[in-house]
Amino acid sequence: MENLRLFLGIALPQPIERALGGISQGMKPALSYRKWTHPADYHITLHYLGNTPQNKLSDIRLAATEAAGQTSPPRLSLSVPGTFGPASAPRVLWCGVEESNDDNAVAASQEADPAISPLHQLHRLLGERLRERIGYEPEDRPYHPHVTLARSCEGGSCTKDKLQELWRSFSAQEENLHIVWPASSITIFRSHLGRSPSYEPLDTIPFAEKG
Repeated sequence: MENLRLFLGIALPQPIERALGGISQGMKPALSYRKWTHPADYHITLHYLGNTPQNKLSDIRLAATEAAGQTSPPRLSLSVPGTFGPASAPRVLWCGVEESNDDNAVAASQEADPAISPLHQLHRLLGERLRERIGYEPEDRPYHPHVTLARSCEGGSCTKDKLQELWRSFSAQEENLHIVWPASSITIFRSHLGRSPSYEPLDTIPFAEKG
């Protein structure tokens, strides 16, 4: 039976996708990252499953449906960029994510309080349901939601100061960058190696309407 490289995440609305793509395109010549994410691949990862038997898809969908039905749809916006890895040679360039709830803004980071963060609640519940349905074991490290923009800095031109300067310059030109949007669904993505765009949406599971 065929295995599929799968992960679950939240897709970005097209206006946000285009705005973030425009900023990345502007920064690209000045930052020596080896691989830049195609704008059609922008997303917020919830759980990465990796190679998964195709016959598990129905159970994955059921787990996502259960989690979506128990969580308030997160209201999201993009924040500032950051990096993973050594400052001199970052492995990943990313854009941060924030939540805007009824009367407060919650930074969707590893320090976020799950009690007031629907996104963190969704991540936890989805991990629990996937464990029950397919035996998936969630990662132990804190959840840090983000949108990956580029990978593998080479040549030393990816300093924090340069990144912040470029971000300020190009983000000022993108009016749609700070739009707050309600996440509408969880998406099951298939990853295709050696292809760009790389991620194929296989299914979307809508959040339940809150009455």
